[in-house]
Amino acid sequence: MANPLEAVPIGVPNLRDVPRMLRKLADDIDAGRKPALDMAVLVGRKEDGEIVCFGWGDVPNAITAVGLLHWGIQTFVLEPEE
Repeated sequence: MANPLEAVPIGVPNLRDVPRMLRKLADDIDAGRKPALDMAVLVGRKEDGEIVCFGWGDVPNAITAVGLLHWGIQTFVLEPEE
């Protein structure tokens, strides 16, 4: 008989594990579960509070990166994931 207090994983990733979530996103893109990207911009915060920014793909200039970030903000606010 199973222990009634036993924790059973249900396949939900730990969203606080940033490296793991970035790997999962890359795996999902490679497997076709998420759309392929031609450009990506990431803003992160280090443990000491410093803000770091990364741009990958066809990011031609800072204005394009800022525009992409603002578009992302609108998407988070107006079209939250379910």
